[in-house]
Amino acid sequence: MRLIIRTIVVLAILWIGVLLSGYGMLIGSNENAAGLASSVNI
Repeated sequence: MRLIIRTIVVLAILWIGVLLSGYGMLIGSNENAAGLASSVNI
């Protein structure tokens, strides 16, 4: 049971990481460095 929970947590963290990196790439290509910095601070 503990292994299943740990696997779900790891998958969730990886999924969030992929989403954040994807948004970071989109923001970096569409906005300037100031826009990127303000989005990171949120």
